[in-house]
Amino acid sequence: MPDHDIHQRLEALTNRLYRLVDEKNGNLVDPGVVAVSQEMDGLIVSIQRAQLRARQQDSVSVQLA
Repeated sequence: MPDHDIHQRLEALTNRLYRLVDEKNGNLVDPGVVAVSQEMDGLIVSIQRAQLRARQQDSVSVQLA
């Protein structure tokens, strides 16, 4: 998934999470809130892994040069 799409997805999930929390009167343990939060966590981990791979590839390229 391209970076732009990932960041749009993360923004959409953030907005959805805020709306759900507001609808549930701040209830952070509501199953819907937890599900969106977990989906966001997974997306953030994916972003971090992609960034780490990119840095590792850059490091290998520099070492080979």
